[in-house]
Amino acid sequence: MIVDVELRVTGVDLDDEKTGEILGKNFPNTLWEENSGLITVTVFAEQDNLVASVIEQSRQLEAALPGLRILGVYRDLVSVTAIAHRIGLSREGVRKWTTETDFPAPASVLDPGSMKVWPWSEVIDWVKDARDVDLEDRVPSTREATQIDNCLMQNPDANTVM
Repeated sequence: MIVDVELRVTGVDLDDEKTGEILGKNFPNTLWEENSGLITVTVFAEQDNLVASVIEQSRQLEAALPGLRILGVYRDLVSVTAIAHRIGLSREGVRKWTTETDFPAPASVLDPGSMKVWPWSEVIDWVKDARDVDLEDRVPSTREATQIDNCLMQNPDANTVM
């Protein structure tokens, strides 16, 4: 199974012609996006070798584009509204899910007391396990994303594959 891993990057000018040529020639199977100053690249890796494959692809990108720095896995945090939109359910239906004891804990509360957000990967897993619905969205789990981040930081205390 192929997993889509979105990585946060800096130090790359996506409007630069030379950069475009390098990406087109050497990395045709990556997806680049810039949104309000946030630049991401999506790489694709087999589930069985996810961490090592993402690290290898990251190193290749950094070697090909001097100045490019991979910051880590983009953590897709979603609100009740975003969950409802992605799943095709009402906001009220999703809000009720979030009160269930086995629903994932929020990753953060934006503007204290006003809006909770959850890791999309954990919502996907919960929907599959609790509602028996496969959303067919393949993203790294929180654990896998943390392993990738630790490897990218070359964290010597991490129990991950380097």
